[in-house]
Amino acid sequence: MWTQPGVRAAVPAADAGTHRGSRGSAGVPPLVAGAAAALLLAGTVVSVSVLGAGSVSLRTRAGAHPPVAAAFGALVGPRASVGPLTHRADPYLFVTTDRSLTRTEIDRLGRAVGASEAVVADFAEVSVGSGRTGAIGADPNLLRTVAPAGTAEVTALWQRIADGEIAVAHSVAAALDVRLGGQVDVGHDRPVGLRIGALATIRLPGVGVVVDRSRSAALGLVADSAVALVVPGTPDPVLLAATARQAVQGLRVMSLRTVLPPPAVAPSAPSASSWSAPGTPPQDDPPAPGAAPRSPQPPAAADTVESGWVPPVIGTISRGFNPTTGSERHLGLDIAAPLGTPIMAAAAGYVLYAGPASGFGNEIVLQHGDGVETVYGHMRVFMIRGGTVAAGQQIALVGNEGHSTGPHLHFEVHVGDRPVDPLAWLREHHVRI
Repeated sequence: MWTQPGVRAAVPAADAGTHRGSRGSAGVPPLVAGAAAALLLAGTVVSVSVLGAGSVSLRTRAGAHPPVAAAFGALVGPRASVGPLTHRADPYLFVTTDRSLTRTEIDRLGRAVGASEAVVADFAEVSVGSGRTGAIGADPNLLRTVAPAGTAEVTALWQRIADGEIAVAHSVAAALDVRLGGQVDVGHDRPVGLRIGALATIRLPGVGVVVDRSRSAALGLVADSAVALVVPGTPDPVLLAATARQAVQGLRVMSLRTVLPPPAVAPSAPSASSWSAPGTPPQDDPPAPGAAPRSPQPPAAADTVESGWVPPVIGTISRGFNPTTGSERHLGLDIAAPLGTPIMAAAAGYVLYAGPASGFGNEIVLQHGDGVETVYGHMRVFMIRGGTVAAGQQIALVGNEGHSTGPHLHFEVHVGDRPVDPLAWLREHHVRI
């Protein structure tokens, strides 16, 4: 990240708390504050900082370059123990590409959006267990400076990453039913078994795994392919994203303030790109016995779409939210619907996880603005695997996978890693089920 003179770049925060554990009606222990943004870059440039109008030096793993007349310079130190946090800032934009960004491109990007800080990292979508998420590799000393308050300050967590362990987002850990101290296979092409040293909610869109940059090559991450940008003030995130795309071609630009892209007018139709859980055919399940024939779902009401939220599925509520402890504990909303009924993204966002999930059979987790996540469980057929989604976009089909007594969607809303009543949340956002 770009940092002010003399300040180490930040790294996404992680916490050592427990994750949700079992799914559906399972209990979810309180979660520690999550990271605001996480980036892993295994390439040459590790961080960039705004140093004013003077010349700056850019250092890479291979050594230092001559002074360059640029607004940004690297603040890279030897990879050793993690020191105390001296600075923290919240990122505004997160950009990724499928290739390594050059020093010139990073400088051009920073100047174009008026960034005051940025962290460059290695990035790629990876398999984690049997599912998929995004992974970044970075120097913990740099990443933590852009982590959320409450997480950035926990030096021990960042030290575990520096020691070669992995930080996994709470939602991803819950889906895989993996715990602190356990092991999970992670990688782009050839998964590598890594010990889970921290559970961390990384609010960089789509990032569910954080590792030290020394692990990037082994996991198949693309060097210098992601940048988290801190931008002063409150610029329009839509215009800022457009400016970033114009500055450097081929960028995927995501905002941490307002979710992009804008809502869709209506749910999208199934396509040939849909995919199913491992070992299942990629076609719709037949209607349940006695169920009415399926018909295309109507577009969401215009005022609902404009509010940014839409119903996740058309059906009947069969079980509500119950955060109390015991066998009746239920952290989501169950909406009964015939097998194969379209499931829609309740709001625009980014895919954090898609794949098998403990208790749910299969699950999709979407990230939205301001630390909000939505969880969709029990589907059999997926329509997405990663990237961005629009409100009302079809993401899956209703199934009966996992611990389920009949076809339905299990729907959760998390705010800052804590589950809230989905029905109350939707109603507050002018959505009726």
